[in-house]
Amino acid sequence: SLFAARVFWYHLRKLPFQCGYSNKLRGGIHAHVLWLCLSGVATSSVSPGWEGRQTLEWVLIAISPLAFVAGVAIVWWRIHTMDRFLNRLHAEYEVSLLDNESASEFGDRKRGGGQGRSRNNEASAFMEGAQSVKSTFSAVDRPKSRSAYEAFFDTEWEVRRAFGTGGGAYVLCRRLLARRDEEDLPFLHFLVGKAIVEHPDCLDLLLFQLVVLRFIF
Repeated sequence: SLFAARVFWYHLRKLPFQCGYSNKLRGGIHAHVLWLCLSGVATSSVSPGWEGRQTLEWVLIAISPLAFVAGVAIVWWRIHTMDRFLNRLHAEYEVSLLDNESASEFGDRKRGGGQGRSRNNEASAFMEGAQSVKSTFSAVDRPKSRSAYEAFFDTEWEVRRAFGTGGGAYVLCRRLLARRDEEDLPFLHFLVGKAIVEHPDCLDLLLFQLVVLRFIF
């Protein structure tokens, strides 16, 4: 029973398949197996001579399909929670884009002259005329890595981190990629960079970054 519960919990944490239906189906199967294990423990704990033993067994068997449905629902809730968290991070990403644009415009005005305006016009024409994903991807700034000084003296870093664990960040990046929306690629670039800044020792994130850089960007 403990092993079945651990496998189900591991499945909820990793969601190993890119297809949501596969994750839900496997989650239902794991929940069904977990229920069967708990039912076996319940029936084995009662006295063999108890008159209601057989009735209990039939009741547990009848409820087992509901365990499958519950497993599917739990996986759906997990995916829905991840999507809501991604939407919140996307709002943060849009704010960072506005800040970068404001800083860029301020720098151009401060430099003055035609050079700043020409560069701004060239950048605007480039962004408007770019149709490929790579051009959009290259225009997004990734979060900067922390220095050793910041890592030592920033005592509130654990509270301000968006991702509690590197594994959770990796699953969120995979979830965003599973949407298969090209408009999400700049946000994916930002998300992977933020995750690696917060968890630079996570091998799953580093491998994911190499894969997307090789086959997507």
